Amino acid sequence: MNIIYTSNSEHLAKLVAHDLNIPCRKTYIKKFNCGELKVLIYPFNTEEVIIITQTSSNEAWIELFLTLNALRNVKKIILCITYLGYSRQDKNISFSSKADTLFLTFLETFKNIFYCIFVDCHNKPYIKIPMIHLSTQELFVQDIQKHYKNEDIIIVSPDKGRSHISNSIAKMLGCTSINGEKIRDDNGDIIHISFNYNVNNKLCILCDDIIDTGKTLLFSANQLFKIGTKEIITYATHATFNEETEKLLNQSSITKIVITDSIQKKLEYPNKFEKLSIASLIVKTIQAIL
Repeated sequence: MNIIYTSNSEHLAKLVAHDLNIPCRKTYIKKFNCGELKVLIYPFNTEEVIIITQTSSNEAWIELFLTLNALRNVKKIILCITYLGYSRQDKNISFSSKADTLFLTFLETFKNIFYCIFVDCHNKPYIKIPMIHLSTQELFVQDIQKHYKNEDIIIVSPDKGRSHISNSIAKMLGCTSINGEKIRDDNGDIIHISFNYNVNNKLCILCDDIIDTGKTLLFSANQLFKIGTKEIITYATHATFNEETEKLLNQSSITKIVITDSIQKKLEYPNKFEKLSIASLIVKTIQAIL
């Protein structure tokens, strides 16, 4: 068995390969002047492959499909997508119109994929291939217990959509959880978030799946400080934000921003950021499948 990683997942793939003690190989990408991609995978002797990738861009999806096409002669593939692009496009549309359904349906055409692993998708993916949907809750709980076990903690969800996650984390920690109420304008942009709970002198730990523009996080933090919280730490699985948002977050009053390596945009972040690895979650899952 070999691990094959796409151009956006090298660091995480090597961690997983090390723990599984199996070879790790990369795809070779050629990009033509017109923008087309060509994926090359040098020959190797194996009937089973683990692909580690994340699809946070249009090009990443194309690279994945071309990689799968290059591996059509492999007998079995475990496909691990650590960030599922397009899964957030779910507002006011039917299941059949969801953008990620289009991509997942195409994945089903590769008959040698016998298992899919997804990590903390915004919405649970629906695919006819056997799959496991991993949560980073356990990882976050362990880190919170390590650093803040003696603190008076409240777990906070910015909105009701992720309240089941904050409730679950709070239950594991034996503390209270609350969620915010978002108000959006006609364009869907957040204009206010309110919290109806006494957080005076509490350590509020904000938990979410994605940090993108940072608006939800910053709105939530500002409101929590207004109503008396003494400190804010935030945990989020996927860091899709750009450098401008990174700068805003680093200059904010939030004490620490904990993310994971589900998306490999950069290996180093400013001091306010801390990165946890999801490699152990993936390794345990692959071992269970095998």
